[in-house]
Amino acid sequence: MNKYLFVALPHTLIHILGQSSSSAALVHSFHNAEKRSRTGRHPMRKAGLGNSHRLASSSNADEAIEIQGSVSKSKSKSLTEEDHLIHQAKVFDEISDWFADRYKEVPPELLPTYQAMAKEIISSLAPSVEKSSCRILDVACGTGVLWEFLINEASKASLDLTITGVDLSPSMVAYASERAQEPSSGPNDASVHSINVVESDVISFCRNLTDSTSFDGVILNACFGNFFKPRKVLEALPGDKIYISHPLGSGFVRDLHLKDPKTVPNQLPESRLEVATLVFGLPLVLSEMSTQPYYLTTLERTRAKELAQIQRYRGFVDQGYGRGGRKLGFPTANLPASLFQSALEDVTTGVYFGWAALENRPGSIFKAVVNVGYSPTFEGEENAEKIIEAHLILDNDEDLQEFYGEALRLQLIGFLRSEQKFNSFPELVAQITSDVADAKATLNLTPFQELQNDDFLQHSDTWVGTGGGDKTASWEFSSVFDTLEAAFRKGKEQQ
Repeated sequence: MNKYLFVALPHTLIHILGQSSSSAALVHSFHNAEKRSRTGRHPMRKAGLGNSHRLASSSNADEAIEIQGSVSKSKSKSLTEEDHLIHQAKVFDEISDWFADRYKEVPPELLPTYQAMAKEIISSLAPSVEKSSCRILDVACGTGVLWEFLINEASKASLDLTITGVDLSPSMVAYASERAQEPSSGPNDASVHSINVVESDVISFCRNLTDSTSFDGVILNACFGNFFKPRKVLEALPGDKIYISHPLGSGFVRDLHLKDPKTVPNQLPESRLEVATLVFGLPLVLSEMSTQPYYLTTLERTRAKELAQIQRYRGFVDQGYGRGGRKLGFPTANLPASLFQSALEDVTTGVYFGWAALENRPGSIFKAVVNVGYSPTFEGEENAEKIIEAHLILDNDEDLQEFYGEALRLQLIGFLRSEQKFNSFPELVAQITSDVADAKATLNLTPFQELQNDDFLQHSDTWVGTGGGDKTASWEFSSVFDTLEAAFRKGKEQQ
């Protein structure tokens, strides 16, 4: 059910986008490309999945335009999710013949765009794949327009692809199945690739996957705006990385949504803040986002969970037990237990992460992994009270020395795991090492990275939180969304 009808139908583009000079120029270039491509070979055929290809009857183009025109003029009404799926399948069944013509599906002007998108996706996947093979799920794959581009780039990286294409349009699936049978090796190499096509809506497909089924990457190309509930789709998807893309960008999808909200009920998120809000609460974080010359947003799966409320603590570093550095190799800055008991009463024990600042070292902000709890592995020496133990993650050339007695500001924004008792100190050290690595990496990603712009960390004036305490020890819990908006705005101002 890939939404390629919105990519290269010249007259349809005029109908949808109107007669503005920019859209007219875009349509004019596509129209000329179509005329040029009626004779001669498609450039990608020389390095694609094979020399044979099927051309759809040109008479079907007028029918496709007529269908899309009627859809664009239809009045949006309240649909159930089932009605929406039926509508999507009907629309793309009726214009599938047009997309079977590869010259129209990807005119020459769009070749560099598809090549660049495929290169960016494969370059992102290759370092994270430990073996020489990679499994990709292509959601709403349509006729499989992306496959030859992905395979060409994977072949250059000596990466074997196993692609599963999913689409709910039977006609699109039929054409995609034909394409999947074409030779699947890249140009002049021994890489071997395989393609499987499944007829299904994406959520049903994902529900029927076994626990052992995994994908290295999931691609949502030119289809995100067509989903009934995009967040529900993201929640259902497997995959270590998710790529949301569109060759003509978010503005194009926005115009489609305004013209035909029945077929395109949603838009692409156009800012990092919008993406962060969309995936909040899901095990996904934003790693990369580009909007020009094409749209590509990359989400990564994480075990970290955002906190709905940011926790802020300010206090003077206590002497503590000396166990973190002496026994474990991870020195911690402890906040006085007795002064924060009322603050921690309803805080779940476990390992958190966030940002830390020392007031007498202005401008220095540190990544931090924080345990809130009783340290149960130290049997017989457990904490008598629930305490905050923060390990500041330093760069290789940083050395804080001792900072006992200094005023520490601690902002907790994410949760890694519950506190647990380990059978041995080596097991605990291994887990802490993993916690530190995950926190360090996650704090480089959106929305966690932007939250270091929180005013709480930026100012050295005496701070007293709204939750309780005084100038000696203080705290507050506040909505993450209020802070996010201000932090993103401040980050943009600093660029």
